[in-house]
Amino acid sequence: MIKKILLVFIVIILFLLALAGVYLSKQFENTPADEVSSEIEQSDISLETTVEGKAIWQDPNNIVVIWKTEQNCKYKVLRSSSRDGEYSYVGESQVGSYRDNTVKYPENYFYKIERTNYLSKQVELSEPIGTVVNSEALSSVSVIMYHNFVSEEDVKNGIEYEEYSISPEDFEEDLIWLKNNGYITITSDELLEFLEKKEALPSKAVVISIDDGSWGVYKHAWPLLKKHGMKADLNVIGAQIDATWETLNSGKTRDGEAAPFCTWEELAEMQKSGVINICSHTYGLHVYNRNERIGMNLMENETEEEFTTVVKEDYNLSVKCIRGWVGKAPKTVAYPYSKRCIESDNIILSNTGYEILMAGEGARGTVGNYFVTDCDISNQLMLISRPCRMDGTPISVYLERIEREDNNGIN
Repeated sequence: MIKKILLVFIVIILFLLALAGVYLSKQFENTPADEVSSEIEQSDISLETTVEGKAIWQDPNNIVVIWKTEQNCKYKVLRSSSRDGEYSYVGESQVGSYRDNTVKYPENYFYKIERTNYLSKQVELSEPIGTVVNSEALSSVSVIMYHNFVSEEDVKNGIEYEEYSISPEDFEEDLIWLKNNGYITITSDELLEFLEKKEALPSKAVVISIDDGSWGVYKHAWPLLKKHGMKADLNVIGAQIDATWETLNSGKTRDGEAAPFCTWEELAEMQKSGVINICSHTYGLHVYNRNERIGMNLMENETEEEFTTVVKEDYNLSVKCIRGWVGKAPKTVAYPYSKRCIESDNIILSNTGYEILMAGEGARGTVGNYFVTDCDISNQLMLISRPCRMDGTPISVYLERIEREDNNGIN
């Protein structure tokens, strides 16, 4: 009996709620549109502050515009060649920063930020924002490229000492010079952490970026890095590491090889030490003029769709090997032979998990690499310039040139 009474009671309540909904909907339909709009405008969604921002030269080809965001707003960036000139749309961003890469130092550029409130539709335009060179708004990292480390004993055993090789003794002198001159080594993964947090990089930060994955890294460079408390990136060619692993697991040795490589076990051991950060030098694209391809670069007459397929396949192979052996997917890739173009940069960053592209010297138009501290990482330039440390030229020469030529981020 009680269950029946409760059921009747519930039915009555549902009926009354339905009637109330019909009544409210009719009332809303009869309300003039301007009254509805007025109610929205009077609600607490008005813009509380004016749009203010700053525009900073990051390097000769990039300006970063920064502003404070508010909820329920979208932002467009406008640019003019003069303060009171006509402003044209250049892009938009919802994270409080925008990097304009269609500029050239020392031309004059002014910006305005257009803010639109989604709810009230209120639009506000900032005052003109002049572009400045401000070294205090920038932090920097120098990246030096290395390759092989070959001792006199190695040469006696048939390992080739070529122009990109240096001796373990010379490498140790580089590390001692870095320590004595106040430099701090970081990895590219640590660089990403600083940028994600919008934190300034350590003063005199430097990345030792070693390409290929030669056996000399395991035998010579890694022990010296541990000895002096320093770190390095190691950008490995996956196919070469696979080939070496297969050779050794078939009962053969590396003895007599002119350019022996590490094994996956050796790479995992170095990664586990915290001294070496394993990155990618592609899996199988470290090729020169194989079927007209030179490295991981868009070929002439190759469509972007075709290149995207090549890049994704190579990335998946590299990740499968590196993550499988060292426990993490690579976030950094070094361009083979430093061959690249803007289209290649964009395709790789948009279609893979790579977040940093290591290129060659001058890739940015500066010797060093500069970042605007308050900029969201999505608008940072993730292409890195790397001069190559050649035999006979100590690291001091490269780093002193960076300090001399890039005193404010603009050559």
